[in-house]
Amino acid sequence: QDHPDLAARSLPDYPAYGKRILLDNGWYHALTLPQVHLITDPIDQITESGISTTDGVHRSTDILIYAIGFEMMQMASRLHIKGRGGIDLKDTWDGDNPTAYLGMTVPGYPNFFCLLGPNTGLGHGGSAMFQAECQTRYVTACLVRMIEENLASLEVRRDAHDTYVERVDKEHQQMIWSHPGMTTYYRNARGRVVTVMPWRLVDYWEMTHEADLSNYHVEHRTLTTR
Repeated sequence: QDHPDLAARSLPDYPAYGKRILLDNGWYHALTLPQVHLITDPIDQITESGISTTDGVHRSTDILIYAIGFEMMQMASRLHIKGRGGIDLKDTWDGDNPTAYLGMTVPGYPNFFCLLGPNTGLGHGGSAMFQAECQTRYVTACLVRMIEENLASLEVRRDAHDTYVERVDKEHQQMIWSHPGMTTYYRNARGRVVTVMPWRLVDYWEMTHEADLSNYHVEHRTLTTR
């Protein structure tokens, strides 16, 4: 009530849960301290002596701390993984548009599984450890089947992958993260949500509890593949 200017500048311009909810541990009170200034004007440039903002003001600084986040969209593509025909995963994912069946495996990349991959982040709460356990169980189940059935490789079918991705995108259209104007690291340059999943944890658990190999191209071991 005593700082209506701060209240106005601290109020988000997007719906609740569009971004991670801020749990106040004294942050709001800190804004009222005399040595603290809340600047909401975008940065125009960084100079030798400080920062210039788009309102034409230059502020001198002794220390500049970057908090620019991470390159979330690239995921495993930074590892230069090669699939069939020598195609790099970065090219398959077209830079910032990663997709994967169940968030773990990609057509054209046999025996490749990743944990906490595309559309498996928890933007709506929950345990990342539980998520990782679901995926580890699934990958382990695939490996067990390969050993028991003498398989050389598993490669997710294109139709299974595409159907799953379509379901993910359709579900995201009902989520707050796809609200017009929302800009977060959840979405890529074309507006598609690529980092977080739309499912409840129990739903994802059901999806990954058993490995259905009918969704895979299966290659059996022979004398030449041993």
